[in-house]
Amino acid sequence: MEKLKFLSKDEMKAIDALKSSYGGARKINETAEQKCFYEYRKKTLEKKGWARFLEEAENLVNKMPKLEKYKKDNNIKITKKGVATTQVSAWQGAKPSFHCLKRVAQEGNIFLPKEMISVMALTDDYVYGGDLLTTLAICENLMGAKFCSTSFVGTPLPKKRFDYISKITGAKIETNDIDQNLSCLALKNQGTTFGNLCGVEVGNDNHLVYLDSITRTALETGASFFLNPNWSTIASACYYARDIRNFSFKVSMFLSVQNLIQFRMLLNIIREYLRRDKTSPVCEINLGNAMSPEKFVESHNLLKKSAIK
Repeated sequence: MEKLKFLSKDEMKAIDALKSSYGGARKINETAEQKCFYEYRKKTLEKKGWARFLEEAENLVNKMPKLEKYKKDNNIKITKKGVATTQVSAWQGAKPSFHCLKRVAQEGNIFLPKEMISVMALTDDYVYGGDLLTTLAICENLMGAKFCSTSFVGTPLPKKRFDYISKITGAKIETNDIDQNLSCLALKNQGTTFGNLCGVEVGNDNHLVYLDSITRTALETGASFFLNPNWSTIASACYYARDIRNFSFKVSMFLSVQNLIQFRMLLNIIREYLRRDKTSPVCEINLGNAMSPEKFVESHNLLKKSAIK
């Protein structure tokens, strides 16, 4: 029997069509990278009325404790190099980000996390209104951290979003109308507005809604790091972003890998759609709390053995 691929030819054709509709990989890369620069973000936010947050945030950043000074003042010496990342989850938009920065500056003895994970739904207002762009400017440009956005497939969106995906890809996207302007995906199993457990339910061709959401967000704000909550969105995103170099994904804690069987499944998906340089769009994997320390170490060994960079 022929080995089955994770994606069929028709599914890949639909994904390719969606990418082409936004100008293709090169256009997505160039546009998203341009919008990562602080100067661009600040100028855009001045027009959107969010610049006051940035002006004060610039002054607050100068009050942050510096690691090198802290090490010197406390006579801390590094005897063995390692990597550790401080991470904060549920980072919810511009105002909380700004007030956190303000509190940290006031305390004067707290180091900022190097990664923020947001579970704000990528609504049109959040993406296009300036809230997300302000958050990215504060967290990425001023704090110097990585910012991970989340695309809930069940997020209510203007009807034209779903119509566009169907027209471009030929896929049937089943939705329910919320009012005259908004619709959302019809969720059959888990039924909450955003899909229980942050978008784990991805039925039929709804992975296309996820890909469309992150692409529009990247093109508008320069966001490039996204939480990935479902096996089908992981497979489709690895294929989709194999030539979009600035897209990266974190395998969500809501999916998470609970055992070595699931970890092997994930590695096989990653390896199927590696980039030319043998790297993957997946750059972080959450191992679930159910996994024992011994299995955690085995996961590390499996990753090393896989030769995935």
